Amino acid sequence: MGYWGIRGGSEMRHMFVMQAYSMKYTYLTSFALRDVIQKRINKEQAEFVTKFDPERWDYYRIKI
Repeated sequence: MGYWGIRGGSEMRHMFVMQAYSMKYTYLTSFALRDVIQKRINKEQAEFVTKFDPERWDYYRIKI
């Protein structure tokens, strides 16, 4: 919790996307809160893989 708000997670996700792209993967799959995924649907063309948990934690993927 002490690291929230200093962009560490978004920087790491950006590095994962770059690495997956260089390895010629088609999709990058992740696990996040449903509200976060909803925000990424328009921004990163994210799509739900499965609505996994009733507590709103779900899998999603983005096309690289």
